[in-house]
Amino acid sequence: IRQLSSKSLAQIAKLCPTYCASNILPKLLEQCFHDDIVIRHGSLLGCAELVLVFGELKLLHRGGVLDDERMSRLAELVPSIEKARLYRGRGGEIMRAAACRMIECLSQSGLPLTVKQQ
Repeated sequence: IRQLSSKSLAQIAKLCPTYCASNILPKLLEQCFHDDIVIRHGSLLGCAELVLVFGELKLLHRGGVLDDERMSRLAELVPSIEKARLYRGRGGEIMRAAACRMIECLSQSGLPLTVKQQ
């Protein structure tokens, strides 16, 4: 259900990317570190799909729908989750799968990364 919900969110983002970037994405970024594995997993999948849509719509550039701070947070999301050790314990397997999807979407979207972020 979380995977289908993230795909549905991507379809909504195609219709109104500005709203999704300014209202939905910040909440998802916060919830990627939630204590509940279900919320954390769904939020990471949602972030991944939003990044992919923003890339498809060519909105990941200066002056696009995301400011530099949000683009940086998205690029550093997977290392931050790893640093917080959220791949371990119960639910680690689904978090690893969601992180792989995030990496896939980041690469397909063309989000500009610094050398350190790569």
